[in-house]
Amino acid sequence: MAAAAGEWLETTTVLMAEFGASPNLGDNDGWTALMAASKRGFLKVATQLLQNGAQPNQKARDGQHALMVAAYNGRSCIVELLLTHGADANVKSHLTNAHGGITALQRSAARGHEWCVRFLLRSLHSRSDGESLQSANSETKLDPATDIAASMEHAIRNGHSAVAAHIR
Repeated sequence: MAAAAGEWLETTTVLMAEFGASPNLGDNDGWTALMAASKRGFLKVATQLLQNGAQPNQKARDGQHALMVAAYNGRSCIVELLLTHGADANVKSHLTNAHGGITALQRSAARGHEWCVRFLLRSLHSRSDGESLQSANSETKLDPATDIAASMEHAIRNGHSAVAAHIR
């Protein structure tokens, strides 16, 4: 994980290829190399990890996953990458709020990260399998209507009217 945190693409590649290091191993808090790369915006490392089997929906102990970390930190290229690799924008963390859980969209809207919000909204709206409209497990997912309303509330409360306008 330290290799991913330092954007050492070659080191990350060698560890996985030559030593069989799993891209899904986490630290004591469950943070993986993909989460570390997502936090720092290391696109090449995140891409390499995903190509070598990193799970974009793997959660840390607090329920966050790489998409939430990237969205919170405004890493729009990472958000887009994770969504194309199957990251679920409906997943909520164990962090709570009045709406029952915090999602990547809410975290991004609260911080005013416009492009992250755009990518996440596109993902929520493009789901055609019905699963996003009726979450199979309310313990781990937040329905999109509630998520969108909460995200707009967060954006407005934090003075990000331009972001709130995209959410409407």
